[in-house]
Amino acid sequence: MDKKRLKTIKEKIAFARKRNEEFAKTPEGKALDSRMLVSRNIIGLLKWRKLTQSGFCEQIGMKVAQFNRIVMADENITVFTATRIADGFGVHISRLYQKPRKSRETAGAGK
Repeated sequence: MDKKRLKTIKEKIAFARKRNEEFAKTPEGKALDSRMLVSRNIIGLLKWRKLTQSGFCEQIGMKVAQFNRIVMADENITVFTATRIADGFGVHISRLYQKPRKSRETAGAGK
């Protein structure tokens, strides 16, 4: 690969990173971060409790499609729904919004 093309790729990557950092500071970016955090913690709780999505949904009386949208971070979660999910896992609602202490840890395991 020639140096000119390599420079162009590096410039594109730098531009994309800057744009992502700017987006993360917007209300939409912060909301996405919050949804991703909740999603990650729900997945961790499902694994910790050894539950399937459908089994958990049946347990808390939620439609699988809605739960899947929450897990995929495609849907904003209300306080009511977050409480319902947290109660289903037997944890406090704040557990869904905890940031992991380590990069690969989730709030599910209580570490």
